[in-house]
Amino acid sequence: MMNDADLDLLEAYLDDALSATEVERLDRRLTSEASLSAALDQLRRERAARIAFFHAQAPNFAQADEFADRFISSMRRKDRRVKFAGGARVGAGIAACLLVGFTVGWIGHGRATRSQAVAPAAEHSDVRLAAHTPKPAEAGPFQVAILDEDGNVIALQRFSKLEDARQFADDLAQYQVRRQQVQDGQAMLVSDKF
Repeated sequence: MMNDADLDLLEAYLDDALSATEVERLDRRLTSEASLSAALDQLRRERAARIAFFHAQAPNFAQADEFADRFISSMRRKDRRVKFAGGARVGAGIAACLLVGFTVGWIGHGRATRSQAVAPAAEHSDVRLAAHTPKPAEAGPFQVAILDEDGNVIALQRFSKLEDARQFADDLAQYQVRRQQVQDGQAMLVSDKF
């Protein structure tokens, strides 16, 4: 039976870690002790089996190149997915903001048109007189809505008297008629002074 000191000595012999005098002494023991020689042969076979196993497990250059190519393409696909997901999150955030904005505007627009009774105040379609019951915080019970070309309310002017609201609506209608005449080239020069 081999002791641990002899096994360590044989391992060092196989690793070429012994001095020249230690090698000579071990060579004499190997020729005289059959069990020591058998143990050395067994260690050589085990070492050769381990080396063969590790060589079999190690990939060749073609396999290593193929693995590297697959790994790099996988990382590129992952990078593209991350960039796409980031862009999708930004797009979804913008869409959500737009949706909330349009919804709030639609709800607010619906309330503004329901809270007032609008009737034409003049012959021009862009000016309308709005009258409704006053709220405590409002300046007066009568409002003149100023509309854009599409009929959307762009401003409200409040008045405490119906006559003042009608006068404002009539003045605004006259202004718009004059503006249209100027745009159409029908304006006449009355004076060259202001």
